[in-house]
Amino acid sequence: MSKEAAFSVFCLENYKAYKSLTGKQTAELFRQYGVFDYLNEFYDVLLVYQPRY
Repeated sequence: MSKEAAFSVFCLENYKAYKSLTGKQTAELFRQYGVFDYLNEFYDVLLVYQPRY
């Protein structure tokens, strides 16, 4: 797994727990709003601020 993919999973799991959603619901939201693309594109910048998410 790439470091970008691992970071996306980390973000998905944290959002899922925060919003009490299922993994499927969260993945659908991330796809619908382009979150996966955003996380992949801005991985380096976001990683600096990771604990704040």
